[in-house]
Amino acid sequence: MFLTPDEVAPMGRLARLFAGETADAFLDKSNVLERAEPCRRLCGVYFLLDGDDIVYIGQSTNIINRIAQHVDKAFERFAYIECEQSALNMVESIFIHRYRPKLNFVRVAGYLVAPVSLSDIRRTAPVYHQAMADQETGVTKESTCSQ
Repeated sequence: MFLTPDEVAPMGRLARLFAGETADAFLDKSNVLERAEPCRRLCGVYFLLDGDDIVYIGQSTNIINRIAQHVDKAFERFAYIECEQSALNMVESIFIHRYRPKLNFVRVAGYLVAPVSLSDIRRTAPVYHQAMADQETGVTKESTCSQ
């Protein structure tokens, strides 16, 4: 018996590696070990998503552990980009200023919280202007962060 896409979808990433194989293959320990990936700390900027909305943007040197700490926020899924630790503040700030997620606002004061101000980004990061222009025109380019 083969696993169908509907059976695989709720089981997560490892199960998707077994899509189209027999259920017995999924239960075979050697097959699991063969497909295992090493655990590693992911350093980068993460996005908490609720439907099609980016509701929160954060940064961490250990993204998976940090996302697990967001139990108080309403989100269905997440995305992330990896980047060097030295670039975290700038990269996170660029995305916060660009997407203005509702949970990155201080509720009482009503202002956006980001490690680097938009004026500092514009002054010190000329690549910011090009990235925003590229996004407006649909052009994508590689940056210092890998996906």
